[in-house]
Amino acid sequence: MANLNKVAMPKWGMEMTEGEIADWHVSVGDTIDMGDDVVDVETAKIVNTVTASSSGTVVRICANTGDIVAVGAPLVVLADGDATDDEIDAFMGSGAPDPADVAVEEAPAAPGESPAAETAEPATPVATRPSASSSLSAGGDDSEVPATVVARRLAKANNINLNNVSPSGRHDRVTVEDLRSAADAANVAVDLPAGRDFGEAVLPDDSGVKASPVARRLAAELGINLNECRQSGRHGRVSKADVEAVAARTKSATSSSAEPTGTAAPPESLAPVRTQLSGMRKVIAQRVHQSKQSIPHFRVNIDVDVTEAMALRKQLNAHRTDVKISLNDILIKACACALQQNPALNARFDGETLEQFSECHISSAVAIDGGVMMPVLRSAERHGLASISSAMRDLATRAKVGRLSGEELDGGSFSISNLGMFGISSFDAIINAPQVAILAVGSAEKKPVIRNDEATVGQIMSLSVASDHRVVDGADAAQFLADLKALIENPAMMLG
Repeated sequence: MANLNKVAMPKWGMEMTEGEIADWHVSVGDTIDMGDDVVDVETAKIVNTVTASSSGTVVRICANTGDIVAVGAPLVVLADGDATDDEIDAFMGSGAPDPADVAVEEAPAAPGESPAAETAEPATPVATRPSASSSLSAGGDDSEVPATVVARRLAKANNINLNNVSPSGRHDRVTVEDLRSAADAANVAVDLPAGRDFGEAVLPDDSGVKASPVARRLAAELGINLNECRQSGRHGRVSKADVEAVAARTKSATSSSAEPTGTAAPPESLAPVRTQLSGMRKVIAQRVHQSKQSIPHFRVNIDVDVTEAMALRKQLNAHRTDVKISLNDILIKACACALQQNPALNARFDGETLEQFSECHISSAVAIDGGVMMPVLRSAERHGLASISSAMRDLATRAKVGRLSGEELDGGSFSISNLGMFGISSFDAIINAPQVAILAVGSAEKKPVIRNDEATVGQIMSLSVASDHRVVDGADAAQFLADLKALIENPAMMLG
């Protein structure tokens, strides 16, 4: 009896409860070592790779791409020898789901086609074709032959030994198309899904193509083979836009061929594309809904003249080549200084316990594909402007490519959301619970101001602080904004 081990969904960060399967790196039958990449998992905050905690042969994959898996649930089962399905079921516990019962991740057959056995040429009746068992089934153990999950299952169903099939898939894996080619070459009858015809040869199996969960689901719904799509998404994956581009191209070609010469086709409205929310989007939706519903927000607004701050930024950048300081970097430094004077806003509240921090751990909103991340700059009050600029550029860059750790996303004590770069003059932000306050930053606009009793032009920025009224009073928020305004309009005060 083989020894069995499992690789389970890890817990990245204190708040993680589940993850979405983004891309598998292994198939049933693969032999892997401890530390090898197993699967990419997308959470509310990051895309990270699960690695093997032990060595062995993959004997079961417990989830499909796009599935939501709870923390601690099994992802794959490993064995150090042959293991029967009964042994695997017993190891996982009664009622363990079998991945073979889950919908196969392949583009469905085109309308009018069915996954039937291939039809031979008229001169060769189907009945005379030998079965796969007469030629392709011979050979030794094929459990270590690299193959996609779908191809291995179909090979077993058709009694095909994978040692007799030439691989053409990614990482030299046997694909469904390789099974079909081997069956044609050997002139044997097999029961394989029919390929989708685009006027060319049947496209290879796309189960090994890297694609986002949304793109893979959309491709299955539209009957598009992922091999047709560009891979312009993050980490070289096929994105939703890549699938939509192929769908539009196919629709255009079909409409053109069906349209009578000289007759314009009537305009046709496009049906809405229905997709499931990603794991990140689901968590964002849940958190903002909970924050808005459970936290009594109140807002305090103020206009700030950032003319002096912009002049300081220009002067510093003129003498530095290693960093490029932004107005947002100055805002982070100013907030850290103001929070030191107003600890009521530098806090977290879970409904029972209020935590006030002596250090300022500032979360800054970074827009990424499919959502927003809030990487944390810890102890911001200890950083100079150049250090803040370097740290924030690094955090923002890694946020956009999904390479932040859980620790870099947890533990913030105050948040900043800046939409000024989009020309937004002012807006209201939702508190990033369990924090008790968030600063919304608008754009700097040239407006008339009064200085020394004389009218002149200044660069005015609108700031709005949303606070949790359960633990923050109006006077606390007003004093914070007043101190923040003084620091921004006199930036030398925060450089001491």
